[in-house]
Amino acid sequence: MAELRNLPPDRLARELGLNDIELRYVEEFRVTSVDELHARLRASPSLGERRQGFRYAELLRGLEPLLSPAYSRALAAPPPEIVWGANLTPPGETLAIGNWPGANQPPDLNGENEVIDLLGGLKDVWPVRDQRFTEPTCVPYAVTASLEWQTLNPATGTTRLGSVFLYQRIRNQFPVPMGQGGTKLTEVAAVLPVSGVCREALWSDNNNTTTVPTAAAVQDALTRQRSGPCADLGYNPAARHPPRAARVVLEQLRQGRPVAITIPTFAEQGFTRTNWTDAFTLLTGCVLKKEAHWQRVGGHAVCILGFQPATKDPLGGYFVFRNSWGGRFAEQPNKPAQVAGKPLEPTVPDVGYGVIGADELDAYVTEIMVFP
Repeated sequence: MAELRNLPPDRLARELGLNDIELRYVEEFRVTSVDELHARLRASPSLGERRQGFRYAELLRGLEPLLSPAYSRALAAPPPEIVWGANLTPPGETLAIGNWPGANQPPDLNGENEVIDLLGGLKDVWPVRDQRFTEPTCVPYAVTASLEWQTLNPATGTTRLGSVFLYQRIRNQFPVPMGQGGTKLTEVAAVLPVSGVCREALWSDNNNTTTVPTAAAVQDALTRQRSGPCADLGYNPAARHPPRAARVVLEQLRQGRPVAITIPTFAEQGFTRTNWTDAFTLLTGCVLKKEAHWQRVGGHAVCILGFQPATKDPLGGYFVFRNSWGGRFAEQPNKPAQVAGKPLEPTVPDVGYGVIGADELDAYVTEIMVFP
């Protein structure tokens, strides 16, 4: 059988001989490859109980000989132990976007055909950073990526900024035991205009998060006091956001601004991997779409740098982000064959980057921050 990837869900179902119940599942989540289907089944062990007639165990076994070698190797690797670094608003009512550009426009992006790419060839002079899985510093890394992008030069790169320094400044103003607990973009919005952020050369990100920065680093940071609008959208485990968060992010990208976001990570109760640390996600950079019964496990932060129209997502496209897990994320970036017209799947630009569906972001993003 030919390699089964980058296929419309109905064709994938025919190739695999799925029954009507399994077909509806594949179409609901717009599954386009054997690897992705296998990943979704593994991430939802209760699927057979939840959908009568779904041949869970039989289908899972039947897919194994069809898996790609790269995905099979990813499955064999131990799951990473993550300290999630984005604190999320306690469960409660979700909030409207307010007066942000795009908030009064239709939320559906299916009519959007423009690719927005703020990264371009600059990735070659801007190495992806690595926060280390054990440090709760993803929010500062997402923010410093947004700021570093503003000074990117195709010939000389950019000035690396101190993400761990920014984390420590946040912890000083919003105390918990240093090195423990994540942070929020709203905390960055309070700290960055006062404390600033230093060059990473003066306070290395390899420093322990419990170590106090030097006076030179503190003084240098005062030359980079920055501010920008930040929206906290809240989180309600029983409901999606009021729509239009994806539209707001898209409009910021159109204005040439990277967007730092925080978003929950999800998993079925008892499963060891989240939709961000699943073997399929770590391999391809494609974040798995949440299933209704998956529960919030933690929160993560990334820097959004682009948008790609694609028919696979119900809302019409994918946002391209820069992660902070170094080369351990998107080890084999998803790169479907080029087609005429709107593609089925998104393209992950390089190792360390990823894509998240506009529908997923629209439903669950918790904070948005930009720097004019």
